[in-house]
Amino acid sequence: MPAPDTGTLRGDLRAPAVATFEAAQRPPAAPALRTLVREAARDPHLAELLRTFTESRRAAVHEILERGRQRGELPAGRDPGLLVDQFYGLFRYRFLLEHAPRDADTAIRLADSLLG
Repeated sequence: MPAPDTGTLRGDLRAPAVATFEAAQRPPAAPALRTLVREAARDPHLAELLRTFTESRRAAVHEILERGRQRGELPAGRDPGLLVDQFYGLFRYRFLLEHAPRDADTAIRLADSLLG
């Protein structure tokens, strides 16, 4: 997943958040991803595929945060690794449990909340 460069940290975080939340609403992505997560618990090959998939996305968000740090947009003392966990944690929680909205507005609020 390429890391967008909109010119601002806020914009750079919003873009993949919205794309992630929207992609997970459309078939066949949602059922396929749920199946992959479920089967990865039993199949080491699928677990590795899921790790690779996840790490490429985590790396893109980490790149966004580092670029924001270099531009002075990331608040001091913020841990990029923890922010990446928070970025994807809410999505995964809502995606797997299907209990709360996973829409563009939620994605934007999530991205904005990471900036303090």
